Amino acid sequence: MNTFSFRLHIRQLKRYHNLLIFFTIFLTYNLITRINNNYVVNDNIHQNWKRDTTPVTTFPTPTTTPFTPITTPSTPTTTPSTTPSTSTTTPSTPTITPITTPLKIYLTFDQSVTNWFFEIDFGTPLQPLNISISFTSNLLWVASEFCMSPLGDACNVRTTNLYNSSQSETASGNYEEFTFPFMGVELIAVWVNDTASIAGAVQNQTFYQLPIGLPKDSNRSGTNASIPDSTIGIIGINPYQNYILNRFSNQIVGIAFYTPTDPGDSDGGTLTFGGVDIDYIIDW
Repeated sequence: MNTFSFRLHIRQLKRYHNLLIFFTIFLTYNLITRINNNYVVNDNIHQNWKRDTTPVTTFPTPTTTPFTPITTPSTPTTTPSTTPSTSTTTPSTPTITPITTPLKIYLTFDQSVTNWFFEIDFGTPLQPLNISISFTSNLLWVASEFCMSPLGDACNVRTTNLYNSSQSETASGNYEEFTFPFMGVELIAVWVNDTASIAGAVQNQTFYQLPIGLPKDSNRSGTNASIPDSTIGIIGINPYQNYILNRFSNQIVGIAFYTPTDPGDSDGGTLTFGGVDIDYIIDW
């Protein structure tokens, strides 16, 4: 019995031994196959990476260079001029103490020309002229010897209703030229500084060295004068750069115009520089 059992164990061992050898050979084969396949894959990847010669576009990082302004020092040059300069601005005026009291002026209304007027005394000695009012202008100008032949052609020859700067002891200036529009034409004028006095309702006000425009020539073709004989001068009440209003500490214009209906009535209301006429303010 013992001899049979021992033989049976020997046969079983031989059978298991053969299975173990077969299993070992199978595992070894699979391992070698996996290793070879892995080498092939790696070699293919390496070969494909070597063959990839497609260019790659790279965008550089933008750089910011700070801007440094280049300043070139200018060399001032002065060229003497022998002709009068032409400008559209008024000349500088001397520093004068501002006027604190409003100037109230009584106006007259001329129904023949539908306009308001008041008197201004120019120069020394006084040359009284009746000046009309312009709502759109900021300029004070008057007809003078400069607008007549032989000095100019902007107006016809007249012996009255004009300002003569040559007869004023207080007239001064370098007669700088400038231009301004009037009735559809452009007038060429010169500046002169002189005294101007206005009779107010309460007090008289004298403006010293006031810039006054004196028309000279026009760009109008023909023989007719640009300034009508009935026009003596115009004072603009537009507040912008108004060289009369700038003399006041309160640079406003109070307008209380009156248009009479009676043909014999010439009352035109009031004009106030540097304030308002409280008589025309209605308290509700």
